[in-house]
Amino acid sequence: MIHAWRPQMISLQFLLVLVLRCSQSTRASLSTCTAEPTPPPRTEHPAQTRSRPDPRVLPVAGGMASSAAYPDADENLEAIITRIEQKSRKIETLLKQSKPVEALKTALEGSPLKTRDERCKSANWIVVHRAMMAIRDVDGMFNSLDPEYYDILMKYLYRGLSTGDRPTCDQCLKIHEKLTEKTGLGCILRSLADTVNTV
Repeated sequence: MIHAWRPQMISLQFLLVLVLRCSQSTRASLSTCTAEPTPPPRTEHPAQTRSRPDPRVLPVAGGMASSAAYPDADENLEAIITRIEQKSRKIETLLKQSKPVEALKTALEGSPLKTRDERCKSANWIVVHRAMMAIRDVDGMFNSLDPEYYDILMKYLYRGLSTGDRPTCDQCLKIHEKLTEKTGLGCILRSLADTVNTV
């Protein structure tokens, strides 16, 4: 009986060993499959690296900085300078015709609005200064100058006084005295509060 069962016992032991080995290999293969694979190192093309925007830099229209990003602003400045040049030629013509008050009206019209560009402000001031210094009869000027020009004229008077130039300051003081007598302190306050007309 013992010799009869020995082959069965051996085959049973063999099967148990085989099952154990298979289960171990299965668990190893499963752990290998379920483990998270390590991603390969990421390489970028040089063109992609250059085109990536820097998050520390604010985006600017057109990818260019300063005034080059705003071509319309440059065109507006050039248009303002062109208008001032045309106004200057008209003023010279009026002064040759002995029309200083008309020249001053023309100079005060079309002042640059809300511009911080010093070229525009300086160019327009030169034109106003040219017409203002041509005034000889201040009282006669106010008889012909419309009240709508008073506030902007006051702003240019203060600009003239800030230059420190003696002839300019003398002329501005004479006009300022007559203008204040005519309009009172309201004109001064309005000119100081005006943020639209930049001189």
